[in-house]
Parts: sequence; C-alpha cells; structure tokens
Amino acid sequence: MTDQALRPSVDVGPAVARPQGRSASRRWWQRRGLRPERLIIAGVVAIIVYLVLTPLLYLLWETFVQDGRLTLDGFRAAYAGTGLAALIVNSL
Repeated sequence: MTDQALRPSVDVGPAVARPQGRSASRRWWQRRGLRPERLIIAGVVAIIVYLVLTPLLYLLWETFVQDGRLTLDGFRAAYAGTGLAALIVNSL
C-alpha cells in the first residue's frame, strides 16, 4: 500500500482564520484561567482582607505608636493598675 492510499481524499479547505472582535478578546482571559467565578471570588476575598486588616492595623498602630515613636507605655499603664492581681485570681 502506498502513502497516497493512506491519505484522506477529502479537501479540508483553507485554514480557519482567528475570529476578530468580541469573541477574540474573550479568549485571552480564558486561556489565562480568568473566569467570572474566579474574579468574583477574588473580589470578595479582597473586600474581606480589607475589612479585617484595616481595624487590626489601626489597633496595632494606636497600641504601639504614640507621638510618632514606638512605645509600650499603654501596656505599662494597663498592667500597673491596682486590682489587677485580684482580676487574675478571679479568672482562674
């Protein structure tokens, strides 16, 4: 049997051109895995991270920074108060 006999005799026509316009612009983000579901999840995660980190960073800043310098004066004042030992004993 020759190579000619093994080849299909059907003409497949010219090469298919890449689509232009809106369908062509969709394909680049599909190839990168950017599906609408993933974009929505990323947006929700970004909002949650913002809502968690903003108060936490504010709390840490107000706790450790006074007059533009790092300090532990707030902890000293809180733990130097009278009656702290009684509170600790009662919680045990």
